[in-house]
Amino acid sequence: NKDHTKLIWLLSFPNSGNSFTTQMFRAYTNMATATNYGEEHINEHGQNILIGDGDEYKNGPFLAITSSKKSHDVGKFVLTKTHCGGRCGRCHPKFYVESIQSFKEDCLAARRALNLTNGTVVYEKVSYDENLVGKAIHIIRDPLDNIVSRYHLFLKMREKKGTVIELEQIYSNDKKGFRKWCKERDEAYVDELKEIA
Repeated sequence: NKDHTKLIWLLSFPNSGNSFTTQMFRAYTNMATATNYGEEHINEHGQNILIGDGDEYKNGPFLAITSSKKSHDVGKFVLTKTHCGGRCGRCHPKFYVESIQSFKEDCLAARRALNLTNGTVVYEKVSYDENLVGKAIHIIRDPLDNIVSRYHLFLKMREKKGTVIELEQIYSNDKKGFRKWCKERDEAYVDELKEIA
């Protein structure tokens, strides 16, 4: 249906300013934004809010929940956060070398919140129709800044897992720790990288 809300993908590598950009967009326009990542915005009932009533929206993306009711207004287009594919913190290169098809599939992938009967919220991987996408904006950042941000995210995630003491012994939050982390990443899959070069 041509009258249905279309998505404007806001594509970026993680930690490139996607969340900041969507927050600024909401602040200046009072319009809704959406995200592929349901865990970022769940309501008090442990549910995601869909951007439309039709079945085509049941698998996302999901409305960004804010305190402002105005920013829940969905217009003809809704700016939608996605990181697509081609990224992996610690894995074999085959998991981040993408084809056009696999990259697109990751752009369309979403995580939907499911509130279980015991009150636990879990997330299900789903995918929505590419015909919902009308436009795309690509945030491009200096690659070195992306790597530094990725390191900061790595430190943050390790803290969340309760291994902060172990982490401080291995990686310090400074240039020395960053360089050590980069060196270990470079050395981890030397042979595998030669195979795909």
